[in-house]
Amino acid sequence: ETWQLSSGTQQFVITALATDPLTAGLVYSASGGVVAKSVDAGGTWTLIQTSSIGIVAAIAIDSRHPATLFLAVYEDETGNKGAVYKSTDGGATWQRCGSAMAADAVYAMALDSFDPPILYVGGVGGADAFLAKISPTGQLAYSTYLGGSLNDTGTAIVLDGAGGAVVAGG
Repeated sequence: ETWQLSSGTQQFVITALATDPLTAGLVYSASGGVVAKSVDAGGTWTLIQTSSIGIVAAIAIDSRHPATLFLAVYEDETGNKGAVYKSTDGGATWQRCGSAMAADAVYAMALDSFDPPILYVGGVGGADAFLAKISPTGQLAYSTYLGGSLNDTGTAIVLDGAGGAVVAGG
């Protein structure tokens, strides 16, 4: 296979990217705080979030309800770090999920698409990586720190078939 630069993205540094596994061609990307949508696998893009809500580090799509999106935001427009936002209308409007987490930065997100969905976020809090579980109502269900004696950052999360979360980072 070959790679080809999509039109409309040359001027942006992409900070997050997500595809819908059930809707062919549906892709969301973020560049800083601007979110864009493509319905043709990145051939063309439409801006859906142009007023910055913060630096977007990750995007998740609820595959059961593709109009439901989540953004993990490194730092929101009010200076809160570790914010998560949810849209139920394909990105036209956004609401913050619960209160900001006690984190220095959120870098990763994974969505367990049960109905209702369960969201996992990770990043760095203090000198350790963290993992947090967000309930379907948008509240913090639990969180834990991960790490050793040096600085650690959670930069990726994947979910296994048994409902466990695996965090990667350094």
